[in-house]
Amino acid sequence: MSRLTGINAWIAVVFIAASAEWGQSQSPDSRAAREATGAITGRVTIGGKPVAGLTVALLGPETNPPPSPLSKTSTDDEGAYRLTRLPAGQYRVVPFGPALVIQDEANPAQPGRRVSVADGETVDKIDFALKRGGVITGRVTDTDGRPLTGQRVTLIRIDARGQKPVDWLINPPMYVIDDRGIYRIFGLPAGRYIVSAGEAASAGLTRIGNAAGYHPLTFHPSVTDATKATVIELEEGQEATGTDIVVGAVMQTFEASGRIIDAESGRPVPNILYGWAAAGPDGKTNQGYTYGYQANSRGEFHIGGLVPGHYAAFVVYDRASDLYSEPAVFEVINADVKKLEVKLQRGGVVTGVAEIENTGDPAAWQKLREMEITSSIVYPGFPVPRFSSSRVSADGSFKFVGVHPGTIRLALSRRVPLKGFRLLRVEHNGADQTDGFAVGPREEVTGVRAVLSYGTAVIRGQVRVEGGTLAAGARLQVSVRLADSQSPRPIATVEVDGRGRFTIDSLAPGQYELTLATASSGAPAVTERALAVNDAETEVALVLNLKPKEKEGPQ
Repeated sequence: MSRLTGINAWIAVVFIAASAEWGQSQSPDSRAAREATGAITGRVTIGGKPVAGLTVALLGPETNPPPSPLSKTSTDDEGAYRLTRLPAGQYRVVPFGPALVIQDEANPAQPGRRVSVADGETVDKIDFALKRGGVITGRVTDTDGRPLTGQRVTLIRIDARGQKPVDWLINPPMYVIDDRGIYRIFGLPAGRYIVSAGEAASAGLTRIGNAAGYHPLTFHPSVTDATKATVIELEEGQEATGTDIVVGAVMQTFEASGRIIDAESGRPVPNILYGWAAAGPDGKTNQGYTYGYQANSRGEFHIGGLVPGHYAAFVVYDRASDLYSEPAVFEVINADVKKLEVKLQRGGVVTGVAEIENTGDPAAWQKLREMEITSSIVYPGFPVPRFSSSRVSADGSFKFVGVHPGTIRLALSRRVPLKGFRLLRVEHNGADQTDGFAVGPREEVTGVRAVLSYGTAVIRGQVRVEGGTLAAGARLQVSVRLADSQSPRPIATVEVDGRGRFTIDSLAPGQYELTLATASSGAPAVTERALAVNDAETEVALVLNLKPKEKEGPQ
């Protein structure tokens, strides 16, 4: 199974509910609504000429695709666009043009430009130069010449860091082989690619639709050894044709079945939701999971369309239940797997209280009752998803039940964002346990405190690079921590935009330490202090010096 590159397919999917998402994604904070007066403007061109009628999307700063678009607009006859009514914050601006790519795009996985906007600020000249993307097309058939209609091809891009599946965007229809056996992938940046069809044995994958068979993984030009695959050298706007693949005979897929039972009584648990996860060749690495299926009235479950590989079946977590399941790990070799048992056990209980530090603002305490806290579990064994959430009650308390033994970590929910709040630390019996605390089998853990800050202070900054030039694609990040805190852990980390600007909001009043770092520059981190004041913006300058230090001579 495969995913696609290019700004075209990615934005096409996330545009579906753009207008509605804008309202839903905003905090209910009325102050933010009043200050939604920022704007971003720019121009889009191809070969120096304006592009009219092109969609430009405004996204949040999230890096995990596909983020929901916050807003969108279109370019005018001069190629100009304008995104307006923006609250202060960090955004990503992405132009959308089928078969087009952004010129000199350093990171196709996160296309576009990051932009930091202050209250009422208009950020101009966020311009984009686009170019025609490349095309790879060919025909995929079996040994009898029959097309592999409805199946998908996989694209791998080869760069200086090695081979990487092109998996940063949503699977679009153009990855699907048509009724003639033809595929056509467009909007590709110039580069080196390998294309394949079929699936690898021991890959730990489930065939879509529980198909009864699969074709062995085959690379262009019809070889099963990846080292013998032909590398496609794709130039800007080039169409690579004739990248045909002939796959081998259909290989059999298999099934797994079993029961979900209560570990204590051995009795089946009916009608419960279950899922399964695929593993890598080592049998331990989670390669992605599927869930949402329901066992029958006898607690029986069934998983079809499995290629050889390692898997784990598990019960989907229900935050209202005090039960959890250990994953039933199994391997498919050359036969169906039967009589699996997923055992449900009583989990632990974690109770605590959310508190705001150093504020007497009644409005802040009222908003706290709208908050949701999430938990994740890290534990030995096969990694299956273990996430849950708890709404903060009227007295500030929260509770998690059915907790799997392991290390639990708490965070503020992104699903219910509340402007102004930051999680400072998590305490258990007075000790800092922000990095996680242990929960034993059936243990009842009390005395947990989620300590929050609340504030309306903003720190905005400008990064200036001296003594050299950053490498293309280099990412600068600024982390912030309370200056008088005993913990070196930052309470927030943001990325610097293309203009060298950054914004950190929702800060409580106080002295903060800001640290600028980039993994790719080789330069030491830069640290500065800034005083944050409620309902005000503090400006700070950070200078990154790339000039190598001169070596000291002999003394």
